[in-house]
Amino acid sequence: MNRAAFIKLTIAMAIFGSIGYFSRLSGLPSLELVFVRCVSATVFLTLYWLISGKFKQEHFPKKEYTAIIIGGVFLVLNWIFFFASFERTAITIAVSIYNLAPIIVLVIGWLFFKDRVKLVGVLALFLAFVGTVLISGIRPSQLPGSGSLTGPIYALIAASLYALVILTGKYIQHASPYLVTIIQTFIGVFMLLPFVHYQLYADLSASNWFYSILTGVVHTGIVYLLFYGSLRDLSTPVISALTYVDPLVAILTDVLLIGFFPSLLQTAGILMILPPCRTPSLYNAIPQPHEAQPREDRSPCLASAHGSAQQLSLGPLVNYITWGLSLHSIAVMTASFKMSQALSQSAFVAISGGKRRMMRSPIKVTSMFRSKQPCLMA
Repeated sequence: MNRAAFIKLTIAMAIFGSIGYFSRLSGLPSLELVFVRCVSATVFLTLYWLISGKFKQEHFPKKEYTAIIIGGVFLVLNWIFFFASFERTAITIAVSIYNLAPIIVLVIGWLFFKDRVKLVGVLALFLAFVGTVLISGIRPSQLPGSGSLTGPIYALIAASLYALVILTGKYIQHASPYLVTIIQTFIGVFMLLPFVHYQLYADLSASNWFYSILTGVVHTGIVYLLFYGSLRDLSTPVISALTYVDPLVAILTDVLLIGFFPSLLQTAGILMILPPCRTPSLYNAIPQPHEAQPREDRSPCLASAHGSAQQLSLGPLVNYITWGLSLHSIAVMTASFKMSQALSQSAFVAISGGKRRMMRSPIKVTSMFRSKQPCLMA
């Protein structure tokens, strides 16, 4: 195995997973953030494309421009709704629902491409539906006129738009990923130009600008270079295993840095959505609009804001075991972190209350620690 390629893809997936956290640090609404992302990504990738000399090897297939432009529109709208979902719900919920894109591709294939309905697709669709209901955390009593559904709905719209990006990307066979990304982000700049509220940029701090530009230069430009620079040197099982780094990092940042912790039902919803959406048989069921063999690195349309749409997984059983252990580890780390934090606060209160009392009555201090513990696991 190529160690350098392994490290590159791992870093790329980890950066993919952190985009929700950094989007919140930008201090910008979704539309204005996507505009900055498109501008900075276009500038960065164009400079790389020219300086590296890759433009000399480029194919400019006129027949593919229509698919690239349509895919660019879908991609920019997908980013807008994806970032908007972070503003209205937890990152864990948004990312998990966003991973429904392959399921939506299957449904579109059944309805419009007359693709044969397979049992694995029906099961994945059922699990995805139940998982979406569970992970949204919405009770039936909250449904009428509830604003709590807005975030999950935006994430679902983003997933639907990305499904359209995947389907249009299947018609792109010759243009390089760099050319496609440059064109699509450039389209995003002109597409959003009339709708951006420019006065919002005047109130940004230096750190807000840094995180906003970061989403374009790092989360789009550098990540795409790392992603496509590693795919050819890794086997599909290794690529599949590394795709789990992305949602895992997203959940970890949400739990450890933001403070969100999924309930038992939401955890069950995550397990129903993510592993089924990454099984080999599911991706084999995705409809192909034409019979041409796709290039391995042809378009970023096949790499979501969160990974490749064509990667295979290690199997459904391994998927569930991997995610079960991962979520269990997150729960243990979070509980341990909260426990250590509470114990430190208790010790500080005990010490500040008087050193003599603490030294003379160690039993009382111990009972004070114990009295805190039941609250930590609630």
